[in-house]
Amino acid sequence: MEEVTNQIAILLEECHERGMPLSYLLVAVAINGSIMACRYVESESGEELDAEVLVKAVDDKMVLPINVMLVDANGEAVRLLITTDAATFH
Repeated sequence: MEEVTNQIAILLEECHERGMPLSYLLVAVAINGSIMACRYVESESGEELDAEVLVKAVDDKMVLPINVMLVDANGEAVRLLITTDAATFH
């Protein structure tokens, strides 16, 4: 699960670097049906993001592969596929 967390952090950084405006809505869906949805907003300090978990329905754990979709404030979306071999942006 640590690798998934790291890949999501990289995704958030990439979206910020691309100039995608906050807030971000992120949904992660695992092959076993586990799902998590979060909203990311700028922290009060402006130096990091605060996350609010909106939905968390995780069976035992999130099993790879996991599809992650992030939507920005303009409705633009990116997709990340996390597998045992790699993480691929779409």
